[in-house]
Amino acid sequence: MNIYYILGLNENCNTDDIIKKYDKFNRKYNPINNKNSSNYEILKFKEFTKEYKKLITQRLSDTSDNNDINTYNFNKINNEPIHNSQLDITKTVDITLNDLYNNKNISINYQKYINQNLENDTYNFDLLNNYRYNDDLNKITINNKGNINNNEYGNLVINFNIQEHKMFKMYKNTNNIVYKKNISVADSICGFVFYIQHIDNHIIKVDMNNKVILGRDKYWVIKNEGLPLLNNYGKKIFGDIYIDFIIDYPDTISITNYQKRVLIDLFSGICSLNPANIKFDKSVKPNKLIE
Repeated sequence: MNIYYILGLNENCNTDDIIKKYDKFNRKYNPINNKNSSNYEILKFKEFTKEYKKLITQRLSDTSDNNDINTYNFNKINNEPIHNSQLDITKTVDITLNDLYNNKNISINYQKYINQNLENDTYNFDLLNNYRYNDDLNKITINNKGNINNNEYGNLVINFNIQEHKMFKMYKNTNNIVYKKNISVADSICGFVFYIQHIDNHIIKVDMNNKVILGRDKYWVIKNEGLPLLNNYGKKIFGDIYIDFIIDYPDTISITNYQKRVLIDLFSGICSLNPANIKFDKSVKPNKLIE
């Protein structure tokens, strides 16, 4: 590797020029300043820095070099301080509701700088003890596991990206989960029984007989079948399942006068009032609702 060629210098230049050129090169190409650097680019930069240090060490020990190189702190040049904003390392981890329910162990392999030396590190953790429901932006911060420079320690910041589940959805980043269920108008009035296959595949029987479901302003709750978390005493507790019933109303329906009277008797409301006692501001024919 030709250090002189890469820095745009000739071999007759003085050490002062090499250090100044490397200083500019380091600020421009150092992976700590280029978050999108590929593994190949990181490796080549590491190799270049190693060869640069060899060259400078050789020149410093060469008594024929009479330049005033003592005006430079060689260790400081080789270990250029990392800005405080660059000490933290951010990693993103994709997780599923299955991972949260089954307390998956996560292993993160990453690279960090220790005084400008790029090294490999690993952080292992389980979700039950580390994932924080209601945490801002679904993230956790591990203190002092980031880059290190001159006794300044950065943090490892782990962002969680929750993958979509085919049946359940997390409710407002809590350990409660939502299950949507489409039902007919007849089911909403007469009751029914259905079954839910849970995240871990156990089956839950839901008996809605003798229950009337109207509107969508409330969830029906199944206690202690949600996601696990540790309470303040270190005990594992489970959230709930919120069932969101969606009533499929028909676009059109034909019923007899008798059937209309039965519905009116069942569901008292405006339609059972005497029109003679009502003052209307105006009469309208509503169109089909468009959401």
